[in-house]
Amino acid sequence: MSELFTDVSIYLQRMEHLEQCVIDAIRKTKDPAGLMPEEELRMLYGEIIDLGRTDTSDATINSRMTSLLLLSAYLRHDEATIDALTLEIHKELHGKRAAATCGEAYLFLSMFVVTHILNYRTAAKRYVQQHDNVPPTLRRLYRYAKQVIVWKDKKKERQSLRQKQLMDEAIDDQVFCVSHTEEMVNELTDGQQTYRLVTIESGASMPSDYIKLTETRREEYRPDPLLDTQRLRCMGGMALSRMDPQWIAAAFDLLNSRFETNLSESILEAMYHVAGCDGHLLMQAMKQECDRLYDNHFSGQPAYRLQFCRYMPMPGERSTRKTAGSSQWLQTLYNWLEKLDAQGGGAWQGLSLSDNFSLQRFVLQTGFLNVAFGNRRKATTYRNRINGSIFDCYLQLVANPVPEVDALVSCYHLLCEWKPDMATNERRYEEFMRVVARRQSTLVPDSLEWLQLEEVLADYKRYNAERPVYKLLCKQIMRK
Repeated sequence: MSELFTDVSIYLQRMEHLEQCVIDAIRKTKDPAGLMPEEELRMLYGEIIDLGRTDTSDATINSRMTSLLLLSAYLRHDEATIDALTLEIHKELHGKRAAATCGEAYLFLSMFVVTHILNYRTAAKRYVQQHDNVPPTLRRLYRYAKQVIVWKDKKKERQSLRQKQLMDEAIDDQVFCVSHTEEMVNELTDGQQTYRLVTIESGASMPSDYIKLTETRREEYRPDPLLDTQRLRCMGGMALSRMDPQWIAAAFDLLNSRFETNLSESILEAMYHVAGCDGHLLMQAMKQECDRLYDNHFSGQPAYRLQFCRYMPMPGERSTRKTAGSSQWLQTLYNWLEKLDAQGGGAWQGLSLSDNFSLQRFVLQTGFLNVAFGNRRKATTYRNRINGSIFDCYLQLVANPVPEVDALVSCYHLLCEWKPDMATNERRYEEFMRVVARRQSTLVPDSLEWLQLEEVLADYKRYNAERPVYKLLCKQIMRK
C-alpha cells in the first residue's frame, strides 16, 4: 500500500465512511428535497478516486472500490462510466449465480441498485443472511435493496441481460487489442511505414471491443466452405477490415484445406490476401505459413503478385536474407523500372491499368533503394518516375466512365500504400471512392465483381472512420 494508508484499518475506516455517504445519498434520491447537490457529489467522487489511487492486492477491497465507483456514477447519472463499470463487473461475476465472497456481494448489490434486476439482489441475499460478520455498510446496502420495488420488463433489465449474454458468448471468442506503445518501423522500405503491434485477447477481457466487433458482423459475409475461392478471399479481406480474429482464421483455414488438395497459385494468392499482405493488418504467423507453402511447392517464376507476397519486406526487420528467389524478384522489379525510365515515364506500355497499379505498389512496398540495389541516384530517378506513372494511371482510371473492377481494386491497395494518411489526402480518397461506389451500382448485387468492390468500400469505411497513420502487425498464432 502507499504511505498514505500504511494501516489497513485506517484505509477500511475511510472506505466505510465513503460507503456510508454514498448509501445515504442513494436513500435520499427518493425525496427531491433531500438530493445531494451536484457539487457535493463531485467532491464525494473525488474522495473515492483519491482512495482508489492507493495500491492494494486485496480482492475484496478492490471489489468494494468498484462497487463504490459504480454507485457514485449512478448518483451522478454518468452513463458512460456506468456502462464501462457494469461490463467489467459482468466479467468479474461471469458464471456466478450467488455471491461467494464479501466483495462479490458488494458487486451484486451495486449492480441491483443500478439495473433493478432481481437476480442480482437474490445473488447477494444468501451471503448477507448467512454471515453475521459482514461489514455494516454491506448489510445496510442490502436493507436498502430490499425496499426497492422491482418492475418487470424494464429497458435497463433487457440491456443488462443482453450484456450478460454477450459476456457469455465472449468467453470462448477472441478480439484484437492494439498496443499504443509498441511500435516498429518497416526500415527496409523508403516510406518508413510505422506499425503497431496487436495481440489476440479473450473477448471477455475486452468487453467493449467484443461488443463493437459483434455489432459489425454481417452473417452474409461469414466465411463458408461452400464459397468459391475468390469469394472466400473477399470474406477473409472483410474480416481483416473488421479485425475479426475468428472469421479471419476461418477463411484462412478453409483456403489452406483447399490448397492441400489443389496446389493452385490462385488459392495461395488468396491465402496471402487473407493474411493481410494487401491490407492494414498483417497476420505474421499466417504470412509465414504461406511462405512455407510457397517454398515447398513453387519454383521458377510464379505470378508477380505471388512473388511479391513471398518476398515483401517485413516490419521490424533490418535486413533480408538473400536467396535465389528474392534476388530474382528484385531483379524483376529493377528491369521493370529500367523499362519505365527508358520510355520516359507514364504507364508501362503493354500492361493493363490493374497490372500497372500492382507493379507500382510492389515497388513502393519493396523500397526504391532496395530495387536500385543501393544506388541512391537511381533510387531518386525511380521514385520520380513512379510518382508520375501513378498520376498518369490514376487519371486514366477515373476518366473512364466504366472502369475495370480489377483496376479499381489494385488502385485502392496502391493508394493505401502511396497515401496512407487518409485525413491529409481526404479529397483524393473521396474522389476515388465515389468512382468505386458508382461502378458498384452498375453491377449485379452479390456478383463476384460487386463483392470485390464491397470489400474495398468496407475497408475504407473502417479506416476512414479511425484514420490511423500506422498499420497493424499481429505476431501471434491464432488458436481455436
